[in-house]
Order: sequence, then C-alpha cells, then structure tokens
Amino acid sequence: MLRRTISIPEYLDDHIASVAEERGTSYSAAAVRLLEQAADLPLPYAGVGEGPGDLSIRTEEYLDQNCGRVAG
Repeated sequence: MLRRTISIPEYLDDHIASVAEERGTSYSAAAVRLLEQAADLPLPYAGVGEGPGDLSIRTEEYLDQNCGRVAG
C-alpha cells in the first residue's frame, strides 16, 4: 500500500471522519473507499465468484439468456 500526503478542505476531512465513524472503520479505509467510488474504479476483487467455467468466453450469450438483453 502506498502512502501519500495530500491537502484537503476541512469539510472533506469532516465527511471522511464521519463515514469512518458510521462504518466503524479507520479514516484511511474510509478515504480509500470514497476515492474508489468517486473514481468509479473496478474493485480488485470484482469478477471473483461462482459461475459457469466458460463465462468469460460466453458472457454475451449468458446475458441474452438470463437478463433479457438483446445482442447488439
């Protein structure tokens, strides 16, 4: 994990501290989570889970069958 020093406005500091307290987590963890959400980055564990072994190859087909999506 990298360490950075940044300057933020007081209102943002208050918000991060409030989120950390609400979630029962550290200030640092709350700041990272809020930054990930704001940056709309994929989470490092996204895509991990159960499913058919060929899901990565047949994604479009499964979406069409299971979500009513129309292939385009």
